[in-house]
Amino acid sequence: TAGETLTVSFWAKSLSENSELVLRIHRNGATKFWSGTLSPSISEWTFYTFSHTFSSSGNAGSYIVKSASADDLIFDGYREELSDYPTPVCDGDMPGHTWNGTAHASTSSRSANTQKYTNPLGSDVGTLMVQWQPVAAFASQPTSYLFDEGSLAAYYSSSDYKIYFTDGTNTISTAAQSFSAHDWLALAFVYGDDGLVIYVDGTSAASGGTYTAPTLGSYLWIGTDDAGGNQANGRLDELVIDDRARP
Repeated sequence: TAGETLTVSFWAKSLSENSELVLRIHRNGATKFWSGTLSPSISEWTFYTFSHTFSSSGNAGSYIVKSASADDLIFDGYREELSDYPTPVCDGDMPGHTWNGTAHASTSSRSANTQKYTNPLGSDVGTLMVQWQPVAAFASQPTSYLFDEGSLAAYYSSSDYKIYFTDGTNTISTAAQSFSAHDWLALAFVYGDDGLVIYVDGTSAASGGTYTAPTLGSYLWIGTDDAGGNQANGRLDELVIDDRARP
């Protein structure tokens, strides 16, 4: 459909120095809308993502052409999706996912798209630490909630590329962040008598001298806001919750 955006993403690795490929996004198998030459690393996997918004209707798709003189390459996680940005791999065989038709011969959907726990946070003082790996680079990453319990919440904003932390009354934010797709960020959010503090990769990135203890909600939502929206679009790991104020 005209106005839709197709995003293509995949991992690639070359088997020699002489490995080059061309990715093409097309409409109706013929009209080429985008083409680019890529040279994957020989020493490690490289992640690629490209998007194109179509101005006309028709069957969209993509394909890769290996240069005639190039040696072999390895691909993984190749996918096409109608989205402005890449999302984590979605496969019907994965937990929390379903096939929309015949297994391995149809599209897949995420059937478990939120994660919540009975709220373990205390209102007086505490720390929540998490490792976050966004799927897209900072300028393409949508607004992404890391956690939310109704008042205490932390999120990345797509409007100014900052990470925010709020207690429902007071809010602090980091400077604009710059990261590449699949970079891991070590984040810590501390609240208590000394106010609110955000740590990024072990360094204090924002602080505020005032903390107003909120009335805590029933659940702590991870990777989403408390309405199930603004999902983190990436991977979260090593979640740690402490009833002390520490980075």
